[in-house]
Amino acid sequence: MLRCWGLLLWSMAGLCCANEQVVWINTDFPPFIIDAGPKRGQGVMDQVERIFQQQLPQYRHTRITASFPRVVQQIQSDNNVCTMTLLKSAERESYIVFSEPYGLIHTNKLVVVKGTEAVLAPYLNSQHQVELAKLMASNHFALGVASGRYYGSHIQTQLDPANPLLVRPSGREQLAAQMRMLVAQPARLNGLIGYPFEVEFILSLMGRNYDDVSLFDISGDPEFQLAYMGCSNTEFGRYVVDQIDRYMAEGGWKIIIDSISAWGHGVGKDAFLEANRRYFSQKYPSTVQ
Repeated sequence: MLRCWGLLLWSMAGLCCANEQVVWINTDFPPFIIDAGPKRGQGVMDQVERIFQQQLPQYRHTRITASFPRVVQQIQSDNNVCTMTLLKSAERESYIVFSEPYGLIHTNKLVVVKGTEAVLAPYLNSQHQVELAKLMASNHFALGVASGRYYGSHIQTQLDPANPLLVRPSGREQLAAQMRMLVAQPARLNGLIGYPFEVEFILSLMGRNYDDVSLFDISGDPEFQLAYMGCSNTEFGRYVVDQIDRYMAEGGWKIIIDSISAWGHGVGKDAFLEANRRYFSQKYPSTVQ
């Protein structure tokens, strides 16, 4: 009996200690999360994550960078895991407790090399937006996409996983690999899908200019989408998310925007910042002075 009580107390102590730590696990997703190079740890969401950690001084904080499948596996299997770069979906809500939005980000764009835009002409609507489903049904456009990435429900439903023209490079730096394939001579991709900020960042690392490519809106997608952080769908995870939500509602969103505005130049940065200020001013009007 004493041995059983000892084992029980030991396991309860282990649970307590585990709950004293928040494990932040993210994918290498520059310029949002930067895990290598001279700007390591200085990404847009790296900074936001540190601000959130400061609101949870009662916990130790550990950072891990991993592939997106491992991020999912860790959140599902462990009770004290959080991640920053999330779009919400019904499937994800089954195992992740999401925060209130902590920011708006530009939606994904279709990227082609400057001078090759004519290939898209039959698939552009009157607003010069790409009709993605029609483009992929043409069976002649090789499109780079990232394994495990969720592009939002509108784009995701138009990407048939069985389509052989969807190209998914292996490894962690998938967008960089896609960009090299796109600008190669001869090109090995016709286009890729990416966020404007990350496209600009990857091109700069390659010593190329943003003007070397053309970006097209995807028909049906809004200009901006909401970004969330999320944690394991456990009592511990819900408590962490509640603390972050409370911080944002009490005016923390202004510090988040100040942090974002100090980062780089960024494509469409002014519109991006104005959209964030407008959204949060309307969401938390009592915090506006």
